[in-house]
Amino acid sequence: MAYRSWLKDVKKINDLAEWLHEDRWSLESQDRQWEKEKKGYDLSRNRDLPVEQNSIKYFGAGLHDGYVFGVERWESRLEIKVANSAALMFWQTYLDFKGRDWVPLLTPVTLVFEGVNYVNAVRADTDGWLKWSNWTSWRPVEDIRCADTLIRDWFFQQDGKIQWICQFRKYGPESNRLGSSLFLLVDFERAYAVPEHDGLLRARMGDECFEAWRRYDEASTKELQYMYMFNFLDYEKFSSQ
Repeated sequence: MAYRSWLKDVKKINDLAEWLHEDRWSLESQDRQWEKEKKGYDLSRNRDLPVEQNSIKYFGAGLHDGYVFGVERWESRLEIKVANSAALMFWQTYLDFKGRDWVPLLTPVTLVFEGVNYVNAVRADTDGWLKWSNWTSWRPVEDIRCADTLIRDWFFQQDGKIQWICQFRKYGPESNRLGSSLFLLVDFERAYAVPEHDGLLRARMGDECFEAWRRYDEASTKELQYMYMFNFLDYEKFSSQ
């Protein structure tokens, strides 16, 4: 029997994940809905992610709030280019620390999917029914106040294939009728991420900021990351503890 991805048969928003809610809810239930959704997503994110080991940090909401540069599709390959939101936040903190004027620094990470069997996108109406949506056009990252952004992503596995669902905040005419969340559905065999080359990022950040960023990016725990972010010039002091 020929392989058929279950992503082709989704009908309601809860088919994408049982913890997802519709865009419409009462004010009284809003906190309860978000708490349920957060717990459900955290459980899915804590599982082993079926991607290349050195790319794990870029999946499972690792690029949360990253601006979307665009999506390209070939016959069996898909590439999604998203700004590294952690690098942008680090850069902003560094400029504040130095008392410099803020200027955006958008360093792209390319999410690569190979052996792609299926790609499509949906939005949910106010009753939770999914409507097919255009995923090929994205707002250019010119004004980051209204750019399309990645919210979160999660995985499933079926019959030796992998399914990836990514929720984006995507603007445009459909967002007025169906809400701003667009869910990209991808069925594939292999995934990994390609960050911007270190040499290019160093040239834009400068040596001091880049070295601090590299330590932050390679830190093994969140505690170490926070330590490096807020103590740029005291790295030796903290690394010896």
